[in-house]
Amino acid sequence: MSGARWALAALAWAGAAGAPRAATAQGPERADRAAHVGAPGDTMASPGGTYAIIAAASVAAATWNQAIGLPAGWPRTWRGYGARLGDQAAFAVAEESLHAGIGALVPWHAVRSPCLAARRGHPFGRRVVATTRCAVHDRFVAQNAAGEARPNVPFLGAVVGASAISLAWRPERADARQGQVFVASRIGIVLAGAVGKAMWEAWREAP
Repeated sequence: MSGARWALAALAWAGAAGAPRAATAQGPERADRAAHVGAPGDTMASPGGTYAIIAAASVAAATWNQAIGLPAGWPRTWRGYGARLGDQAAFAVAEESLHAGIGALVPWHAVRSPCLAARRGHPFGRRVVATTRCAVHDRFVAQNAAGEARPNVPFLGAVVGASAISLAWRPERADARQGQVFVASRIGIVLAGAVGKAMWEAWREAP
C-alpha cells in the first residue's frame, strides 16, 4: 500500500474511532474552579469533534513538513508527502489507541473546568498566567475515583509511547542519536500543542 493510501486508511480509522465516550463522575469540586468532567484521561467534551481536529491537524502538519523538507530522508514529492501524511496519521492512531488502552488499565480521569482566575475584565497578563496554569493542570493532572490528584498517566503515557513507536517508520531510526532527538522533539511538540490548545479553551470559556 502506498504512503498516501495508508495515510487515508489511518485517517479513516481515526474518524471511525471518534464515537463519544461516556463521562464518569469525579471527586469533589476544586474550591477555585467549577467541576467539568471528561472521559478517562481526556479534557474534551466532544470526542467526535476531537478526531476531526486530529485529522485536519495531521494534514496541516504533513503539509508544513513537506514545505520545509522534514524529515530530509523523505523526498519533497507526492510520494514523500504521502509518507509524511502517513507518519502524522499513524502517530495519531497510535496515540489514541494507547490512550484508550492505558485509560482502561489506569482509570484516572482528567478534569477540564472553567478557569475562574481568567475571568473577562481582568488584566491581560493575569489572564494569560491563569490560563497557562489551568491548561497545565488540565493536561497533566488527573483524579482517581476518590477525587485525589494523580499524574495524567493515560495522556502522558500515550504521548511518550506513540512518539517512540513512530520512530519505527521514520528515517531517523537509522541513527541512534537522531532517533533520540526526534522522539524527544516529538514529545515536546505534542505536549506544548496540547497545553496551547487547553489554554485557548480556558481563555475562550472563562466566565
